[in-house]
Amino acid sequence: MLYNLSNNDGNRIVQTNELIGKKFGLIERLMLNGVKSSRLTVSESSHGIQKIIQSGQHIVFSDIEMRKKGVLIRIISQIEKCYWAIPFYKLTLYKSDNFSIHADGEFIKYNINEITKKNASLVNKIISHRASFFDHSYNFY
Repeated sequence: MLYNLSNNDGNRIVQTNELIGKKFGLIERLMLNGVKSSRLTVSESSHGIQKIIQSGQHIVFSDIEMRKKGVLIRIISQIEKCYWAIPFYKLTLYKSDNFSIHADGEFIKYNINEITKKNASLVNKIISHRASFFDHSYNFY
């Protein structure tokens, strides 16, 4: 779910919490040793994201927050701010020349140097939390 934050709507917060879960509590955040990335520079994004943030020639930043059932990406340009809520069952991560996050036909790419230096532990937490989410959600035994 990708939406603009220019018009603050309480319904969107409720929908986001239903889709990807509420924020981790203080004790959970301390036990996980952080659930939010530092500020990342977006190197490329899909047409749908570009249309919402209307970046033009401005630098676009974002940060990644892990939630209980998904990931919340805050995308901030000089003009607009938007959220991208991605549940774990739609989340796909790629690491090649760039680090990219894909879901619902949209994507966002980051420079690989930023991810590996500052936020590698968060990416590993997201991958392991996503795997444990599927183990608990789809228990066939």
